[in-house]
Amino acid sequence: MTEYLNLPTGEQHERIATALEAMAKTRPQDDYTNSPGSKYIIAGDKDAGFYGFVQPKEFGEIAANVDGKKAMAGDNLALAIGLAQGTAINSNTPWMKFSSKGKVVFVPVKPLRHSVSWDSIYKQGAVFGDDSDNKSAPGSRSGSLISINGNTNSIVLSGENTWNVAGGVILAIGDKVILSGFTTPSNNGEFTVKTITDKELVVEETLSTEPAGNYNAYVMKKGTGVKQDRKVLIGENTYRVRLLKGAKENPARPLNADRGTIGSEWNDLIVPMHIESKLKTWAHKAYIGDSKYWGADLTDADLIIQSKNGLGYASWTQEVMDDPSFRRWNRGAFGVGDVGWVSSWTVGWFYGWRPVLELQS
Repeated sequence: MTEYLNLPTGEQHERIATALEAMAKTRPQDDYTNSPGSKYIIAGDKDAGFYGFVQPKEFGEIAANVDGKKAMAGDNLALAIGLAQGTAINSNTPWMKFSSKGKVVFVPVKPLRHSVSWDSIYKQGAVFGDDSDNKSAPGSRSGSLISINGNTNSIVLSGENTWNVAGGVILAIGDKVILSGFTTPSNNGEFTVKTITDKELVVEETLSTEPAGNYNAYVMKKGTGVKQDRKVLIGENTYRVRLLKGAKENPARPLNADRGTIGSEWNDLIVPMHIESKLKTWAHKAYIGDSKYWGADLTDADLIIQSKNGLGYASWTQEVMDDPSFRRWNRGAFGVGDVGWVSSWTVGWFYGWRPVLELQS
């Protein structure tokens, strides 16, 4: 039997917000688009604020889907972007309407799919929502632990990084490899793999020595990048489909005291919705900082956080790990502030798809 959250609709929140505005006589409308839900931020601000809850039917129909699959629901949204891996869950969960850095975005209260890998979401162009096509492709390596040895024309990995990790081998002799983000211009471009070991990839062309420490360094097999531009038309509105940002920077910096999470989209939008923002009983205080409280009082069970509350409780986010950079970030596995990382190709019932719908003007 499908379970539904008994949350206020967008219209109910709008009536409340309108009444408050009439009382204050000073508060302007916050959302002038025709997006569903309230037009007034009821907690927070345009940088990070909450408008209210929106029921799926308020969005309208998914235009590209066949008849019978047009209703706005999690399973139909996955169909619309071609995301077939995994199992649909919580398809009729309400959505939370937010302002994120001035943009109107919607996030489902519960995850919409479990047993789905980060790679499978990337391959549908639905991770970053920024039109990039050479960023964190499956099997790529990136971040500060990559160096170049000009004496041997090799790209060298340190830390836990390896080229030949089981399940994530991406290159073979003769393959074309793309290097980008390196400080020396001649180190950026297309090269041919000559030999490859766990830690060292040698190319046939000439490279210049460059030390580790460059977070922008990036190595991928040619042809593996997918443009991150997935959009979907629902009702009268077009939305980018992407993942939440679980860290402030990408690659994520887990060695920082806060693991790089403070200032992230997850912390700014999801954490203030949780009842622990009121109670201040965080299990992972160091990763949360001074959270705002928005009065929504959602629990772990409401949001599907922690394994006892349901499938897909660890929500994939955008970030690649700095070490090892074949792993990707997730949030919420052991509390709303929790941080985790696992190989990008991992499929498990605990990893969930909780997409962002970002309204396009």
